[in-house]
Amino acid sequence: MLVTALAAACAHGSGETSGYEPLPGGGSGTTTTTTTKGGHGGSPAHGGGGAGATGGGAHGGTGGAGGQGNDGGQGGEGGSCNFSSPNTCMTAELLATVAGDDGSDVSMAQGVGSKWFQIFVEESVSSIIDYPPLSFTATLQSPPGASYDLYVYFGDNGGTDCNAAPLHGGGSPQTVQTTWDDNMGIDDGTWLAVEVRYVSGANCLSLWTLSIQGNT
Repeated sequence: MLVTALAAACAHGSGETSGYEPLPGGGSGTTTTTTTKGGHGGSPAHGGGGAGATGGGAHGGTGGAGGQGNDGGQGGEGGSCNFSSPNTCMTAELLATVAGDDGSDVSMAQGVGSKWFQIFVEESVSSIIDYPPLSFTATLQSPPGASYDLYVYFGDNGGTDCNAAPLHGGGSPQTVQTTWDDNMGIDDGTWLAVEVRYVSGANCLSLWTLSIQGNT
């Protein structure tokens, strides 16, 4: 089941983990990325370069000056990118819940620049006869020309924990996979805070893709 990204906050739990490198404490968030495009060149009749158009996005930069020449030339280059995050761990965007012990739910998000998410991995199977472990796999695919890191912070059934030591995604694409026990008589569903952190690169036109699948 494919679910689209929705809104915001953070997360923690215990169990077996793989595909990560533990790092010290939670980090603070950063701001939404915007992309910009340059304007078109001047009209052929005047042969001059037109001024660049204002860049797209809520905080887009101003486009460069248009090209010169008899045919009006090419549009100028866009303004610089902003890879900082629009939110923090405390105001993380909420993703759709996935079941950690049944089915194959997937919640996904795409974007440019750093960003925080929160998601609940729920205990779907609860009985005195069958109590399978809960698990999830979080995967972050960086686009060409930009590098991002994946961090997952475990909370508990009551909410996220922004001060938890994060699990750092490993491999390419970066992946965090974790399993924990289902304790009879207790709701073992867990909140997670997920951080997509910009590392390097100048490509602000291509999107990273985050996916979180339950029951893996």
